[in-house]
Amino acid sequence: MLYAYLLSLMLQAPLSVPLTSLGLPPGVEYRLWAPLDAADAGGLPAFDVVPSGGAATVPLSPPPPDAFSVGGTYQVLSPVLPGGWCLLGEALKLVPASARRFANVTGGSGSGGGGRLSATVRAAHGEVVVLWVAPPAPAASPVLEVRCPAGSCGSVDCDVLLALACGDGVCSCTLAH
Repeated sequence: MLYAYLLSLMLQAPLSVPLTSLGLPPGVEYRLWAPLDAADAGGLPAFDVVPSGGAATVPLSPPPPDAFSVGGTYQVLSPVLPGGWCLLGEALKLVPASARRFANVTGGSGSGGGGRLSATVRAAHGEVVVLWVAPPAPAASPVLEVRCPAGSCGSVDCDVLLALACGDGVCSCTLAH
């Protein structure tokens, strides 16, 4: 599962970036979203759909706030998994989908024909990991916020593995076995 991170500085006009130019695999649809915009808005992220073989649009850079800064944008391309689910990543993080945090991310068809998503989430002792997940369209909510409490692992310096499971428009997070 490949994510792409797009950082632009002082862009004078919107730029169309083909998915293939980013080294992303063909045949995969993506959700393009801006983690910093979601944090500033204090809510759930909005996203654009980038179809397989399509291009992401990097917007015009906003004006810099002062003479010592530059204007720029930061966006993430999150892959849509088989079954239609998309793990956008960890809420309010600059790198929302690190390989250290997420493993075994898969999607597919559920037993009732609907899509499903599953992943292993690595957390620290006592940490609550907050995730943003986009269910298959059409859905009641374009983005779900999922709270994954790690609990105790017997020591302060240890990992807790959690199992994220999504299907039928809902997600849950439990201790992995």
